Amino acid sequence: MISSDGKDDVVSWRGGLVRKPDDGWVMKKYQQIYEELKRQIDERQVNEGDQLPTESRIMERYEVSRPTAAKAFRMLEVEGLVVRKPGMGTFVRGAAESGGRELLFGLAFPEFGHGEIFDPITSNIAERGKEGNYSLLWGTTKAKGSIFSSDELLGLFDEFISRKVDGVFFAPLEGPADTRLASRKALERLGSAGIPVVLIDRDLCLFPDRSSYPLVGIDNLKAGYRVTEHFLKQGQSRVDFLWLPYEAYTIDLRQRGYRMALHECGIMASADWIHTGEPEDRLFVEKLLASGATNIICGNDETAALLMSSLREMGVGIPESIRLAGFDDVRYSRLISVPLTTVRQPVREIAERAVLEMLGLKSRKSESMPTTSLVDAELVIRKSSIVPSTGKTA
Repeated sequence: MISSDGKDDVVSWRGGLVRKPDDGWVMKKYQQIYEELKRQIDERQVNEGDQLPTESRIMERYEVSRPTAAKAFRMLEVEGLVVRKPGMGTFVRGAAESGGRELLFGLAFPEFGHGEIFDPITSNIAERGKEGNYSLLWGTTKAKGSIFSSDELLGLFDEFISRKVDGVFFAPLEGPADTRLASRKALERLGSAGIPVVLIDRDLCLFPDRSSYPLVGIDNLKAGYRVTEHFLKQGQSRVDFLWLPYEAYTIDLRQRGYRMALHECGIMASADWIHTGEPEDRLFVEKLLASGATNIICGNDETAALLMSSLREMGVGIPESIRLAGFDDVRYSRLISVPLTTVRQPVREIAERAVLEMLGLKSRKSESMPTTSLVDAELVIRKSSIVPSTGKTA
């Protein structure tokens, strides 16, 4: 897998450049392990069905940590070269196990074409199909840019079943209880057909409940904590939280992280610090300001941008009078009149983990406990949340 790129001291490794060993630079340990194991498979030093060394043996041989060894095995799994069997080990994949065919996965993202987070996630999942030997069946609504209705979602899942997809990547519908019920019904149909599912970004249930499906997304609890901590570190003793009027898995966890950060500083969030309403409603915004809010964490960037627009129309200065922060780091968050502080969604890593999880489900029996793969998200601090020096308090 290593080939010369025409330079004396540089070689390419799967699209990335690394120094040759004689220059003092080497590939990362997990890359070395991956290359060695793949070479053994390619050169038939190990045959179909043979067991590879355990992670413990790899750790001893290469003097690496378990996560490093596991990452090398995951890379082999993504390429369809090995099968990982819980409690047994990792085995060279055979034609019978792979079925000798390309896999077909369904994509069901209610906000596809509507939001700026799911679009790059789905694009990255599609991009990895070349390595993972799979193609995608894209689920879309009739109206471009709209969000799935309950009937459309059930119809889409029926189509997935009729096409006999090998698995489905799904972001459950958010909103009122009846909307979430539609997601449950749709998933029950897939379960009856024996089709595995990997949830993206959100679960069906609100914390502390957990559904039986694998979940990949950011650590929303930590994200809410970090944004709140940012305001507290600037000497602010009051931070408010604003979200739209419906229950959501991600918003619930972000708000819990917000409360945890306040609690650790000995601050109890008052009931009138939590606001539920439409940021475009002038009367609601006036009531928000009258409550004494000056530092406002919004459930996502869209909510923050709409609130910022309302505040500007009312002549309220940002960040002079009001500070704002959001979540997601959508493209316009850094282009609006006052660049928005936000938590960046690592879309590429989310897509990578989702694919690894799906391929893992295809190569092993379902586990008794659902897996939760949380990706750390970066807090991006911009002008909207910076407290003017004259506005800092003890």
